[in-house]
Amino acid sequence: MKLTKISLPVWKKNEPLSKYSYIKLGGPADFFTVVKSADELAGTMIDAEEAGVPWFILGGGSNILVGDLGFRGLVIKNEAKKITVNGERLTAESGILMSRLAAFANQKGLAGLEMFMSVPGTLGGAIFNNSHYRPGRNEFIGNLVEEAEILDKSHKSYKNYKVSRSWFKFGYDYSRLQEEKAVVLRVKFKLEKGDPEELRVKSLELLKQRNSYQPIGSLSCGCMWRNPKEAPAGKLIDEAGMKGAKAGGISVSQSHANFMVNDGTGKVGDVLELMARVKKGVKEHSGIVLKPEIFFVGEFSRKLEEFNC
Repeated sequence: MKLTKISLPVWKKNEPLSKYSYIKLGGPADFFTVVKSADELAGTMIDAEEAGVPWFILGGGSNILVGDLGFRGLVIKNEAKKITVNGERLTAESGILMSRLAAFANQKGLAGLEMFMSVPGTLGGAIFNNSHYRPGRNEFIGNLVEEAEILDKSHKSYKNYKVSRSWFKFGYDYSRLQEEKAVVLRVKFKLEKGDPEELRVKSLELLKQRNSYQPIGSLSCGCMWRNPKEAPAGKLIDEAGMKGAKAGGISVSQSHANFMVNDGTGKVGDVLELMARVKKGVKEHSGIVLKPEIFFVGEFSRKLEEFNC
């Protein structure tokens, strides 16, 4: 595989993706680069596409499980994080961490994003999965989007487009980005005026609440399973007697059963094995079939179908 047609920023070969994932697992990327602006992201992606090199855009590294064989192609680490404000409109590049975005909005007295202080990962990932704090209260990031700039394939080439919120077809843990090979470059939010100190306090309170029942400080992907309509996935897993279940160095968290944690010795195969056991246990106990919330990236030494994930 040749990258001679691609004008990359500083790049590496055979870069271990375990360094960049929350759960610290995953094999190497053939090629790896970091972009610092939305324009640099777009240019690198277009160059890779035109050169016929497979690509993957990596945000904060949460909500994904990278295969133990890594990624055959180019991984683009998105660190584009410029923010601009015009009245109650805030526009941010997609590589900014959600915690930093929320803190910035708080400081500017712009209300709406404060609950996302505790959401891991980047803005691009949050839009991709329509991140939420408390989904039962309809607190989804998609609700705040006014428009976005995306890079989307039109016929045989990628072009920049501005799209409204409706384009994304936001749903629970879902956006149209999951179905199309399109990438978010920038997002414009329509927010409301608020008191900076009140927003800061609210963010810290919500962060404290989430930290009280999630395995903060542990190596994990975040929530592993989507919440079925019948009950939260963590509750179903707990009721099935799966809390604390282990496979190698991976275990179902004792503090929140919808998390799996790595004790530092875990392997990708351990995660898949434990996911299969949890899924089977919940189905046998309640009849409910869990669906993964995480996304599988790259190549795995064993087929995912073997684990029914």
